[in-house]
Amino acid sequence: MLNVATQACCDRGRFGGGVDRLRLAVRHDVACVGADRNVVSVTKVVNGTPRQAGNFEVVVQCTDGVTVSTQTLTFAPTGGTTQAGFPQAFTNCTVAETQTRGADATSIQATSPTAAIVVPNGNNATVPVSIVFDPAGTQVANVGITNTFIPI
Repeated sequence: MLNVATQACCDRGRFGGGVDRLRLAVRHDVACVGADRNVVSVTKVVNGTPRQAGNFEVVVQCTDGVTVSTQTLTFAPTGGTTQAGFPQAFTNCTVAETQTRGADATSIQATSPTAAIVVPNGNNATVPVSIVFDPAGTQVANVGITNTFIPI
């Protein structure tokens, strides 16, 4: 199934004509990967041992004002770094952790040389951080989320 965000990416001129779109529908994971212009890089740090089993999930949502594209990033209990990419028109984004796995403390911070960032509560990773990319050019925002587990 072709998602709306990928279709929007390709409707902006990277591919044209019905034949290319038909091919895109079959190969959408490959065809538009290089067209992503705005990237949210998330680093997950885990201090201590999580009390609840399972992976950590961070939801990155971006919109072009009409369509919302959501990517869920999954991290092992040890943390790591991964990225979510969006077409250039998807400039308004939010990032938040969905489940703290029983952490005693969480924090979230974000930086970017070009994007406007609002961190409403740096001491709660479940409160979304807002990222607004400038519509012109390739942009990257780096988000760090830390969960701390105090030994019992």
